[in-house]
Amino acid sequence: KQNPKAKCVYIAPLKSLARERLKEWSKRLGAPPLKWKVLELSGDTSHDSRALNNSDVLICTPEKWDLISRGWRGVPGDLASSSNASNGKRFVREV
Repeated sequence: KQNPKAKCVYIAPLKSLARERLKEWSKRLGAPPLKWKVLELSGDTSHDSRALNNSDVLICTPEKWDLISRGWRGVPGDLASSSNASNGKRFVREV
């Protein structure tokens, strides 16, 4: 990885779709050679900041993403530190 602190965020419109993506992508992306950690964030899940920081791919519902991105706090370089685009966060919308 060029940037080990980088995250990929997928926003699923429904919890059921988020769960499907978690199962599918954990198998595909969690296997060698990538060995990425995939984490689901929805109303049914609860994770601490360590789990968020150790993940490579976040699968979120819109409501959970809103809560997380508004409440980012922490030390510089931490996923929870800031939501400013100037901090290297980029948003890509799939068309």
